[in-house]
Amino acid sequence: MDSGLRVELGGYLFDLEPLRGVARRYPGGVLLEAPQGLVQFLPELARVVERLFGVEARFRLEPSYGLCSLGLREAEELDAALVHVGHDFYPYPLCPGRRCLYRLPGRVVLVPGEYLGGDPEALAEAASAELPRGARVVLARPSQHRGLAERLREALRRRGLRVEAVEPIVGCYFANLLRHRGRVDAYLVAAGGWFHALGLGLALAGEGPRVLRLDPYTGSVEDAAPLVSRTLAKRFWAMQRFTEARRVAVIAGLLPGQHRPGMVEALVRLLRRSGREAEVVYAERLSRELLDNLNPRSYDAYIVTSCPRLAVEDLGDYWKPVLTPGEALVVLLEGRPSRYLFPW
Repeated sequence: MDSGLRVELGGYLFDLEPLRGVARRYPGGVLLEAPQGLVQFLPELARVVERLFGVEARFRLEPSYGLCSLGLREAEELDAALVHVGHDFYPYPLCPGRRCLYRLPGRVVLVPGEYLGGDPEALAEAASAELPRGARVVLARPSQHRGLAERLREALRRRGLRVEAVEPIVGCYFANLLRHRGRVDAYLVAAGGWFHALGLGLALAGEGPRVLRLDPYTGSVEDAAPLVSRTLAKRFWAMQRFTEARRVAVIAGLLPGQHRPGMVEALVRLLRRSGREAEVVYAERLSRELLDNLNPRSYDAYIVTSCPRLAVEDLGDYWKPVLTPGEALVVLLEGRPSRYLFPW
């Protein structure tokens, strides 16, 4: 379906209205990017953009994991507007010093990509079977399930659940959700996969309200507690091993939305104050293969200040401890893994 500036592809609705007035502003036209599940639609979207706006449209093959990993360098080299599909605005985490602040560049355009499927009645029925009537819940949703979440809110209420709020959820920012933790019985995360539900469970340190994942693609409702518990056990073990580290590399991200110089400086000061050696290592994209390039004797542990999910998932089983800033902060301030703090 193509209705004006709203285009339906593969069960998703893409609203190109934000491109009006911006598409022709840059000589290089537009460069599209999207998260992993939506990259498949970019070739067709590029053709639609060219037809609607009369500009050259290209796309990035690499997925973007959020507004923290924008393809700004590529867009600047092409002198193109960067059209970021399928993510909400990323509230940049606060950290010590004004240098931590990050503002979305003017050439970036956010285009919603909304999933049109999902059965709110079936999801609400399954969720209500897990919770007592009258339970207070917060419904969390990523950008692509904004519309579904509103329909789901009403379906949950009809089944006797009290929906206190519908909140956006992104990969490493949970402040908007955590402010409800003392007033609700459960968080319902409407999302496919475990990425968002696991992140929220870690931010809650496995305590307090339940976290249930409502999968719009399969219709299943599952408790995140078993996965969160297993992950926390691994994270506490990494924190315990970190207590023995003497030489630590603080990895600073070079992507604009992942560059947190104030946080890096604060961690280096804490490491040196604790008697450890600390060095700053820079990386735009981090992987275990890149860490393997280092001499095994160079560092005993790493702290990743770019994306905290790298430490938990991509490098969670690395042979040396790789910590998030929050995990490192607990050990450095308290001398042991006495509690869990995620991510900052």
